[in-house]
Amino acid sequence: PATTEIYTLSLQRRSSDLAAEHFHKNASLDTTDKIKALREWLQTHHQIDLVASTNSTIRYYDADKRQLNISAQTPFATQAFQITHQIALLEYDELLEATLDFARFGTVEARAICKIGLANYFAGAAMLPYNTFLKAAQDCRHDLEMLALKFSASIEQVAHRLSTMQRVGSKGIPFFFVRVDQAGTITKRHSATQLQFARFGGRSEEHTSELQSHLNL
Repeated sequence: PATTEIYTLSLQRRSSDLAAEHFHKNASLDTTDKIKALREWLQTHHQIDLVASTNSTIRYYDADKRQLNISAQTPFATQAFQITHQIALLEYDELLEATLDFARFGTVEARAICKIGLANYFAGAAMLPYNTFLKAAQDCRHDLEMLALKFSASIEQVAHRLSTMQRVGSKGIPFFFVRVDQAGTITKRHSATQLQFARFGGRSEEHTSELQSHLNL
């Protein structure tokens, strides 16, 4: 049963990837000005105005005013990501909810947190579509700066996307993504492979040694 659930979740994840690729094509996101393309998509398909906000709130959607506010204080790559996140919630809610149903969360709060993660995954997949991104990564030998420039994305977005490239039949290199602050605390981590991260605490010597051994450092 556990193996069946994992396989089903894998299929659901691929469905999200394919849906994101479809959206990438339809919204003409193969451009350096993703903000303009996304603005036009929101106006045409949802009658929603995109507003560059001056406050520090990264993203706020006002359903009554049909207005999506995005902080102008953030980089363009972050703005594009947040807009696409909102589009995932608007257009692909049924897909996200179906994926959540398979997970069988015990609390509403856990389900809500995971839904944010799924919308983030969709946004990353839409900005960096699987097949196109995988080929570009292989062509430039996984140069993060070149990939960020090519896809008008941030280094972190590119690095995180590389850690998800494990589609059956078209796998990339099994990268492990870890973001560490100056104090050595892990603030973000992701692995689509078998590397297991500690559930609690920050970086330990044992964990660091394990990570280095996996990365052949």
